[in-house]
Amino acid sequence: MEQIFNEIWKIYPRKDKKQVSYLKFKKMFLKINSFAKQNNITVYKVFENWLWSEFNKKQILDNSGEIILEKKQFIPYFVTMLNQERWEDEPFTNIYGKEVKGYFDVDTKKWLRVQKKIEPVVLNPERIQSLADYKKSVPQSALKYHKKNVAENNNMAEKSKAWLERKGVAV
Repeated sequence: MEQIFNEIWKIYPRKDKKQVSYLKFKKMFLKINSFAKQNNITVYKVFENWLWSEFNKKQILDNSGEIILEKKQFIPYFVTMLNQERWEDEPFTNIYGKEVKGYFDVDTKKWLRVQKKIEPVVLNPERIQSLADYKKSVPQSALKYHKKNVAENNNMAEKSKAWLERKGVAV
């Protein structure tokens, strides 16, 4: 238990009240461990996830993953977070309602965002002989998205042209 606490303490940005925090951590360990098991993660990951979410809610990190010193005051003391059982808070979500995931990189000592892997569409030029073959080789979702964008752009162009004509500008 002490080893787990020390690992968490290394990544926690506010290094105040360590002894009090450790005593509270020991007292709350069973509850925290139960929460971790429910979510199929380690106790360390519970706190790492909570910190990442807290940093994003309060915009505490700069673009490089470093903590902005002026905003460090908005991070609660470790013992306060334990007393309020804040590890159970809802995770931070972006404007699209998706959970934003990140982690602490021990080597660089920076917080990093988990990057989604985007699989590129690989086209075989030898197979593509016509437009029909091209359409078969591209995922349908990509074609629908492309058609939608083309239609929206054409619609905007028509609206812009009509507006300019109303204003008396030669097009």
